[in-house]
Amino acid sequence: SVTAMTPGTVYTTGGQVVFTGTNFTPATTATFGGVVAQQMYYQSANLITAVTPVVTAAATVDVVISTPNGGSVTLPKALTYTVFNSALHLPGRELREYVARNRSSCVLRRLHEWPKGGQPRLRWVGHYQ
Repeated sequence: SVTAMTPGTVYTTGGQVVFTGTNFTPATTATFGGVVAQQMYYQSANLITAVTPVVTAAATVDVVISTPNGGSVTLPKALTYTVFNSALHLPGRELREYVARNRSSCVLRRLHEWPKGGQPRLRWVGHYQ
């Protein structure tokens, strides 16, 4: 049985969801909106983690946890996929490190700010392509 699932929201690019409950096995599977999890991590009979599939649009989906002995639990409309905001506003060094790790999909751009009554500032913003 499943007693909890967290978080209830992930980005459409996928994310990790943790399940607590009982009687999990290394062969326990999860589906999200009918699509099998990208990866399952068995921690114990009471704890598993799933990597959600990538989807193309925001939606709220059913989650199904299944065990090899044929048992399954359906969590209706338990997970909401949300669209990732394409602009990352992080401090310069942290953003540059993030962009380096995600080079194929993220572009670093300069953004000049002129706060009212203040000195101009330069800020770096990462944008997904």
